[in-house]
Amino acid sequence: MNKPQHKILEYPAIFEPTNEGGYNVSFPAFPGCVTFGRTFEEARTKAGEVYNGLGILDRYKRYRYNEI
Repeated sequence: MNKPQHKILEYPAIFEPTNEGGYNVSFPAFPGCVTFGRTFEEARTKAGEVYNGLGILDRYKRYRYNEI
């Protein structure tokens, strides 16, 4: 009996600090899709909202945060 195979999908978000303060967030898998937060926590929350809007979190119900 074969085990079911699961495809792991990754949609990274790139957080870049701005000179004025805050963070720009871009999503390489979705060109032109960007958001901004005044703090890292706010930027992270808004990135999660982008994923929700794209339906990614709705399907997978979780996301993982990895700092590089």
